[in-house]
Amino acid sequence: MIKNIKICIMLAILSTVAISCKDKEGDDSADSGYVNGHEYVDLGLSVKWATCNVGASSMSDSGSYYAWGEKETKLDYADIYSTTYGKGMSDISGDLAYDVVRAKWGGTWRMPTKAEFEELSTQCSWKWTTQGGKYGYLITGPSDNSIFLPAAGWKHSVDTYRYSEFGYYWTSTPNDDDNKKSYYMDFSSVDRGVYSYQRYDGLQIRAVTQ
Repeated sequence: MIKNIKICIMLAILSTVAISCKDKEGDDSADSGYVNGHEYVDLGLSVKWATCNVGASSMSDSGSYYAWGEKETKLDYADIYSTTYGKGMSDISGDLAYDVVRAKWGGTWRMPTKAEFEELSTQCSWKWTTQGGKYGYLITGPSDNSIFLPAAGWKHSVDTYRYSEFGYYWTSTPNDDDNKKSYYMDFSSVDRGVYSYQRYDGLQIRAVTQ
């Protein structure tokens, strides 16, 4: 009896966490579901996208900031504290040693690759708007389902820059020509693209799954 009660409590907690990241203002169709308690939306692309950032409690919450290839947050995002800066590496998507998504969310969740962020950029419509009082993009895919990416700036050393003006999201793909940099999605209200950036700064992470 006690064992059954504990199981029910655990399931209730898991359900609450999953629902808290649900896209309340976006799509509510059958093209969504949960993997390990985290919700995804099928945008009609090659992968399914999570409805909230890693470390976020809702889709408009910025979540946590991570240096590239690191699985924990920290107080100071400087080059001397980076564990991957200057290290030759291959793509880390799904690599338990370096992919914070796989380490924290488990299952089939992982960081998106450079190609998958480029697909999100080119195959979807992007609308600059606010949700939950936060600026960002409502991104609608070929399936007419949507996700929201908040613009939460980035962390350099101990400070946060350009919050509500820019969004910076890591991909899992390193720059093969410069082992101090990796690729990330950069957007503002007037522009977006996938570029190469120093690995030690703290950026957001949005997960994908198959």
